[in-house]
Amino acid sequence: MVDKEARLQAAVEKASLRLATLRFAIPHELQDEMSFAIREYVMAVAAKAVWRAKQPPQLET
Repeated sequence: MVDKEARLQAAVEKASLRLATLRFAIPHELQDEMSFAIREYVMAVAAKAVWRAKQPPQLET
């Protein structure tokens, strides 16, 4: 479990660094729109993950 948590934390840090780097490559007038789009995407992914976690396990046939 600790290994999975460490991998997830590393992925978050990598994504955060990449986003910070990309932010400088995007014109200033589009940065707010990009930030909103990223937040919207993250919220959708998180909602999907929560929904999946609440689903009963699927039995293989």
